[in-house]
Amino acid sequence: MNNHKLLLSRLLAVFLFLGFTSILLSSTLLTDRWKSSTNWYKVKDGMSTSQIKEILGPPSSYGTGGMGPIWYYEGNVPGSGNVTGLIQFYRGRVWEIEIPVFDTPKTSTTQPISDRWKSSTNWYKVKDGMSTSQIKEILGPPSSYGTGGMGPIWYYEGNVPGSGNVTGLIQFYRGRVWEIEIPVF
Repeated sequence: MNNHKLLLSRLLAVFLFLGFTSILLSSTLLTDRWKSSTNWYKVKDGMSTSQIKEILGPPSSYGTGGMGPIWYYEGNVPGSGNVTGLIQFYRGRVWEIEIPVFDTPKTSTTQPISDRWKSSTNWYKVKDGMSTSQIKEILGPPSSYGTGGMGPIWYYEGNVPGSGNVTGLIQFYRGRVWEIEIPVF
């Protein structure tokens, strides 16, 4: 009978250890989801607090603004240092989103670069709100990609006869053109 009790107590100890370990691991994974820019771009106006917790995990801290609760996501992100993002709620729904600025170095494309971006006429066809596919149709693929505070940045860089080395960029927010910096030709 004593062997039976000893076996049960050891099994209980193993189950408790495994349970606590899984809780610790899952809580770490849940709290780190906000450190992904991909997850932040899933957040949309009008979402509920429970939807936000599913996407980003619980906030680092809570506050209150003029419209209602504010959830702060703050901490150290490898490669970006200390960053802060927040979500303002109004009547239990997302009202405003401030995405953290994640530092991502520019990366070169492996696609052949078109010369369409070297035409000022084509740059003046680019308008706020256009999609990435529309930009590729007008300017071709970018020479490199980066990430800024609002989202992806497409860089068009290179030598233009008569102008030398020039750079233009397009900043996207939620998949649409947000800001345009036309190269100086």
